[in-house]
Amino acid sequence: MSRKFRWVHCGLLFILGTLLVMPAVYAQDQETDETLLLRAKMQNIPLEDLLAQQADEALAAEKALVNNHVMDYGMVAVLQGYVRMINLRTLSLSPPLLQGRLGNASGGLLDVMFTPNLRYALVSNFGDQRINIIDVTNPVAPFLRQHVRVNLFAEDIDVTPDSKYALVTDGGFSSAIAVIDIAAGRVRQTYDLGSRDAQSVAVAADGQTVLCADYWGGAVHVLTLNPWTGQLRYKSTIDVMPYWPVNIAISPDGRTALVCNAFGPGDDKIATEGSSLPVLRIDKGSRVTWTETIHLPPDFSNAQSAVFTSDGWRAFFIVDQNVCNGAKSDEHCYFNEIHVLDVLGPGDVRPTGDVIPVPFYSNGSYFGVDTLAIDPYNRYLFVSNKTSSGNNDLAIISLYSLRQIKTLHPGVGEDDLPTGVAFPTNRIAIR
Repeated sequence: MSRKFRWVHCGLLFILGTLLVMPAVYAQDQETDETLLLRAKMQNIPLEDLLAQQADEALAAEKALVNNHVMDYGMVAVLQGYVRMINLRTLSLSPPLLQGRLGNASGGLLDVMFTPNLRYALVSNFGDQRINIIDVTNPVAPFLRQHVRVNLFAEDIDVTPDSKYALVTDGGFSSAIAVIDIAAGRVRQTYDLGSRDAQSVAVAADGQTVLCADYWGGAVHVLTLNPWTGQLRYKSTIDVMPYWPVNIAISPDGRTALVCNAFGPGDDKIATEGSSLPVLRIDKGSRVTWTETIHLPPDFSNAQSAVFTSDGWRAFFIVDQNVCNGAKSDEHCYFNEIHVLDVLGPGDVRPTGDVIPVPFYSNGSYFGVDTLAIDPYNRYLFVSNKTSSGNNDLAIISLYSLRQIKTLHPGVGEDDLPTGVAFPTNRIAIR
């Protein structure tokens, strides 16, 4: 047999074998579907539930492939245009990173948010109206993947539990909410609330319930997010007057929300009540109700950020206390401290009575910027500046002793100010 004939013969056999195997592959796909139906029947659950269970298992397996050491690093933004990684093992900071890459330094870096799949950290540049998407899969050498223009003064960011979308709100007089498709690196929708405002945004664990703080309207707006299309839709409004909401934190199970409030009744910090926190309960179908209020005395103002532990049973919020007996001319009259809450159930929160002083003197509140963060292992609470008139300090509080154990200085220059701080959450969507 000639060599040429052998090659032709082998080619014919390959084609014939392919044609014979293709029906078998198709049959195998049919058998897979039949097997799924049989498994669902044996487990006495709907096929949809079995598929959802498999999807969760696949997501968990994907996360297991990610280097665990990503969970050992957080990130803090510095207003003047760079970020630094926080090493949990050594409680130390990396050198300044991505200077000159995250937009104009004068724009102001504000909020930081990790995607739950541990791949990216998103950082807002207020003046440049952009969101920076930073690859953190190697946390000791993060790099800028790309940036997305949002056509609003980007301040607050939150990310959906499936890491698919980032929602961004403006820190000024705006009714717009930008929805970014993170994988595509583009704005999927800019939703306009019309006569309502949105100064901060938070997404619940179902990936569909969205809460927006309306500072100027004294309200919390409830929206729903379509997880397939990335489109927002207005649902309802909760009037929280006489409070002035600036930020919202939602518990890991998506059932409790704390509304951080700048002032008490009236526009005066010396009022009959301080910056008390409305507590919201979130139920299935994005039904949200105002269940109770954490009341504070009149000398407390500017409750700016709140954060939950990963198990959802404890929460912390930062507020400043006027220690000058009503004097408002000196910013050093406002001493910052952390208050501790127990979460007893959905929309059911009680103060523990624990108060943790931090060495910050500031009077004011960023809109939506998360200036409190807890590491994934629930060991430390990190406290940054809640306003631009702050300090070059990042306080570290032990969650075991509820005492400050260390202070880091993220700013290179004396006037450089740390702003948003975050750690990976590694959360899975709860539907």
